[in-house]
Amino acid sequence: MRLPRLPARHARSLVIAGAMVTTEGTVGLALAPVLPLALVALTFAAVDAAVLFPTLLGFVSRAVSEHHRGRATSIVTAIAYTGFVAGPPFVGILSGMLGLRAGMLGVAVLTALLAVATPFALRSAPRRALP
Repeated sequence: MRLPRLPARHARSLVIAGAMVTTEGTVGLALAPVLPLALVALTFAAVDAAVLFPTLLGFVSRAVSEHHRGRATSIVTAIAYTGFVAGPPFVGILSGMLGLRAGMLGVAVLTALLAVATPFALRSAPRRALP
């Protein structure tokens, strides 16, 4: 079964929107006064973050020639896994120094940077459809 293709401009928008909602969810988590509100914010942050990796991977795999696709895919995957491995220590160190709210706000800053950097990083990508 072949999945419908996502146009490149929609992929850019999806990455930017996903990063923005992840930022908002993480800020909500950091500032939530009660546990139920924190869980709702965490859900928003996690669901949108889960959309970002496959969208970026599809975007990059289509933006490069077939000859370089494996290398580009491995670079994106390595960066994503580095964030996955380095994220908890980053939050832990920041939280140890400034408190848990500051640790979560540090994550929000990183996802906000992703939202801001995406248009610049993906501006030269082709306009063809993505898988």
